[in-house]
Parts: sequence; structure tokens; C-alpha cells
Amino acid sequence: MNLDLSSFAFGSYLESGTGTPSWGTALGQSQPYYKITYSGAEVILIGMIYCSVPLNTVSLPLGKGGRVYKASELDECQVASVFHKVFINGVNIDYPFIIVLIKENSESHSGRKSIKYSEKNTYLNDNVQYSNQEFLRKARTEFGLADDACWFVYNFEVYNQDELHMSAVFVDKENSVTYKNSSDRRNEWLSLIPETNEDVYNFTPSKIDFLAPLQQIYYGAPGTGKSHEIKEQTAEAEEQGRVFRTTFHPDSDYSTFVGCYKPTISQKAVRNVAGDVVKKDGKEVFEDYISYQFVPQAFTNAYVKAWQTDEPVFLIIEEINRGNCAQIFGDLFQLLDRGDDGVSDYPIKADTDLCQYLKKELGEGHDGIKDDKICLPRNLHIWATMNTSDQSLFPIDSAFKRRWDWHYTPICNAKKGWKVEANGNQYDWWDFLQKINERIERATSSEDKQLGYFFCKPDCNGVISAEKFVSKVIFYLWNDVFKDFADSSDDLFKVADGNRMTFRTFYTADDNGKTIVNEDNVEALLGSLGVVSTFIDADELENSNGVKGFLINGEVEKVMMHVPSKVVSLYVEKNPDLSAAEIVSIWNTLETKGQYVFTSEEIQQKKTASIDEKLLGRYDPLSLKNGETIYVWNQMIQERIDDFSKKVNAQSWGIHIEPIV
Repeated sequence: MNLDLSSFAFGSYLESGTGTPSWGTALGQSQPYYKITYSGAEVILIGMIYCSVPLNTVSLPLGKGGRVYKASELDECQVASVFHKVFINGVNIDYPFIIVLIKENSESHSGRKSIKYSEKNTYLNDNVQYSNQEFLRKARTEFGLADDACWFVYNFEVYNQDELHMSAVFVDKENSVTYKNSSDRRNEWLSLIPETNEDVYNFTPSKIDFLAPLQQIYYGAPGTGKSHEIKEQTAEAEEQGRVFRTTFHPDSDYSTFVGCYKPTISQKAVRNVAGDVVKKDGKEVFEDYISYQFVPQAFTNAYVKAWQTDEPVFLIIEEINRGNCAQIFGDLFQLLDRGDDGVSDYPIKADTDLCQYLKKELGEGHDGIKDDKICLPRNLHIWATMNTSDQSLFPIDSAFKRRWDWHYTPICNAKKGWKVEANGNQYDWWDFLQKINERIERATSSEDKQLGYFFCKPDCNGVISAEKFVSKVIFYLWNDVFKDFADSSDDLFKVADGNRMTFRTFYTADDNGKTIVNEDNVEALLGSLGVVSTFIDADELENSNGVKGFLINGEVEKVMMHVPSKVVSLYVEKNPDLSAAEIVSIWNTLETKGQYVFTSEEIQQKKTASIDEKLLGRYDPLSLKNGETIYVWNQMIQERIDDFSKKVNAQSWGIHIEPIV
């Protein structure tokens, strides 16, 4: 996070004043609510929470005159934090640094949040007082700076939640610098800040040379895109063969994670009784034989690769809580404790099989198997995913948990524009997720069972079919979420008429015994949630997709959504004695993408079950000779009209539809 320029600066003066630093950066400037908008602030705040200490142990200056108060005495102070791992341009200062989060209550900036890092900030622990002033003294000594040297810090970053990294520019290590005004100083300092950190992060092998967390678990509801996020972050490493993946499951153990001896098929030359190699047509003859070899698994493959390169290597564990972590990691658990240099603090003795394999791959005396011990190198990152809905499968103990960083992946709109389709009508997928997740939280008092955007993926056209929606989404909601909430007012499966649908009511069978989805119930459930459906207006479809219109038995119809009612009207004219029920039954035999013709009773049932105010606008009424009315569905898109035309043209009804292009 970039700091307010000159807020953390030393040895600079202005001709028109001293240019005293403000020792703070506001995290948002948008009145009246002062929401946190500063880029990168979230990482700083997470680190501050992780490194927080009691307010009564920290003191800081606040207000005019710079009077020093205990943080606990000030209502403005919200979080006091002490970072014990602090680096300037990659150099470990080896002294704590104190930052305080405040919520201002001044008349001009009431409610604005800022972080304060004054040189007068102090921290008292076990009768030992630490101060930012002493930190700065040690920093000047480390970099050989005179007391009045001109330098400034322009960026804070927090890595692994407890490491504070400062980026600094040394303008003059020996003397102070005077500028004509603050504008001149600002322009010069901006020109000195490198475009990248390459000029200031002069890391040596003994210092940290990684930016991404070493061990982190991405967790959240199913379908939030945890694996996708990891895939995006490791795409370059994947292309270069530096990513190794495994998935934990109940049968996973140490051998499937690390490796073990297994029987493998090899080949050897065939020899005769004299011991000579047998040849056929001048070529040696080979035969298969079984031998036992050490077969490395994901951990060992990643471990070897990391020791063979300086580039980051990633071991990705999908569904980490679906396996017994204590059993799978075994004594590797000890390696997860990393030092400031990113290397395991406590190497472990490798078992004989693994030791022999690593010596073969890395060589005798290599650091990766020195003294028959293994330790994780600084460039080996172990990342994992975990669905919160599955967290009780294999509980992860607190000792294991605290060795990982935790990255929450929230449910959010991926803005793919996906739709759920039932009876030809399309419903907004994101609107469904918002409403169902709200219902889940109310019913279960938990977020664990909520659905993420990628819980159910559509076909290539961005549409989730009713069949897929029922088999994946409805089944999950019925079986894993609402099954035990039949008496709750928030039960999803209680629809408008007060009855409760069961899962089997979402399926029915045709005359041939073929199972088909009951799309009426899908619409009833979506309607009971109030999910927004896409209403297609005639004005939106005229001349769409390059089609200028349609010829229906030689007559022109320009608007796509009027085609079905025109075609059904022709059919009724040719068959005037058929009843509404007979016409609907005949048209249903076409097996089009969705039902097109409905009786008055069917439309009334839809109207009763739905809260869609535009429902009747989706159907064109058509009067029959006997006084009955049928309704023709008009919500057409190009894919549907193509299917509709093909099915109608294939009948011997004397009706033909042809697009005008």
C-alpha cells in the first residue's frame, strides 16, 4: 500500500517551512461515509489484526501539539499492532514497529479511518518499552545513514500476515535536503520512486525472496472459484512445469502423498542359456518383468523440483479437509514451521526409501537431503482449497491450522450472465444465488451451505438447463441443506400454495417410461424465491441475428416472437374441430426446446404458482372455434426459433417456415 508521500520522511526541509511529516495515511477520502477505498489497505488491515496487541500497551501522539496518550484512553483508536518481523528494502531491521488504526472524530473528517505510524509510538511489554524512534535509529545504523540524512518510506506491504515490508528511497545518506516548496519536493521524490521494487529490493540468498504466501488455504462455500483463483495465480508456473497437484480423500495417506515402493513393469534383454543376448532380425529381443521401485507422489515431486530451481514451485492440495491431514502429512507436519528466510525451522529425518530416492535425484550432500534430513526450501509454496460445507468431514486441529495463512473466497457475481432455463423461460443465475443464499442463511443460521457462482456450470451458450439445475442444484438443496427444515417457515420447498414439494416431484415419466424433468416445478420454485426472469420484448428481436424476418407459407412475419402464434394459428385453421386439450397434446409430441402451446387451465396454474408480473405477456392468446382459448409461448431466441422451425417443417401439416436473410 502506497503511503501518503512525505508522511514518513526524514531530513527534508522547505524554504517556506519545515515540512514536518504527518505520520499517517488516510484509508479513504470519500465523504460522507469515508469507506475504505485505498488500494492495498485490506492486506495491511489483515496484518494489523493478526499482529494486534491490547490497546493499553500502546501509546501514541494525537491531535494538535502532539500530546502522547495511551491508545486505550482514546475512543478514536480501534486497533494497535506490533510487527516483530520488519524489513526495509528487504533488510531485516530486527526490531518491532508499532502501527495504530484510528477512526477520526474531528468535525472535518468524522469517521475517516487512518493508520498512524509516528516515531513517538511506543509499546510496553513485560516492563520493556519499544518505540518507533528506536526502530528508526536501528534502520539508520543498518543503512549507514547520518542522523540528518534525507530519505523517505513510500510503501508498506504485509506478507504472510506478520511481516511488514517497507519500501524506501535514500535521497542523500549524509545530508538533509531543502526544497523550494512542497510541490518541488513531491515532484522530485515521485521521480525517484522506481517503477518496480527491483531497485530497492536487493535481496541476497539470506533474505526473503518470495512475495506469495508459503502456505495458505483458500476456503469458502462450494462454487466460489477457489481452484480457479489458484489456477490464475499459478498460470505461468503451470506452463513451466512448476505446479504439482493432488486431491485429498478419505483413503489418502502418507504413501499416496509422499511415495512408496510399488511393483512396476520394466524390460530386460532376453538371454539364452549361454548368457548371450537373443536377437531377431538383427535386433535385441526384450521381455517384461516386474521390479519394485520407489514411486514419488505429489509432495516428493514438488520437493525435488523446488530444490532444482530458484523459481517458485507450487504444491496444490485440492479438498484438503476431505483427507485425514495428521495421517497424510505424518512427520512432514514439522516442516511447515518456516523461519524468516522461508526455510523449514525444524528439518526431519527422511525414511530410508525417501532418503535413497532424494539422494539419487538431488545428489549426495545436497542441501535438500543433507545429513539424511529434509527441509522445505524458500521457494516451495503449499496451497490448498477447502469447502466450508465439508469442514466436518475430517476436522483440522488448531496446531495444523495455525501453520497456514487463510484466504477467504467470498461468494460474488462473476458477471458471466448465466441463465437457468425452464419451460423456455430464462432466469438470472446470480439473482437466484443471492435469494437462495439469503434463504439458506436464515434457515440454517450458517453460511457454510451457501452456493458460489461456479457451483453449477452452464452449457457453452451460458444456459443452465432445467435437467442440470435439478440434478445438481435442487438435489444439493434438498439433500444437504433443507432436508431437516420441513417445519421451518424458511423451507425452500414450501411453495405458494403452502404444500411442500419433494425431490421426486421434480421428475416425471412420459408414456414410454422415460424420465423427464418437471419444469413446471422448477419454475414454481424459482417463482417462490422471486427470481428475476428475462422477459423478451418484440422491439428487442426485430431484425436480430441478421435475420430480416420469416416466411410462413409465403407470408412475411418480421418479428421472431410472433412466429409461434402465427404458425399455431395456421394449424388451428387447418384443424378447426380439435379441442384445446387435443391441440396441446399434439404439439407436445414435437419435443421442441420447451412447450409452446398451453390450455387456459395450465396458464392459470402458472399464474397461481408464480409472482412474475409479466407472466401473461409471455403468451399470446388464441381463440378456438368451440370457444376455448389456448396460449402460445412467445419468448423466442435464435436457437429456439431454429429448433421450432425444424420440428414444424418436419410435420405433414402443410406449414413451412423459412428465415429471410
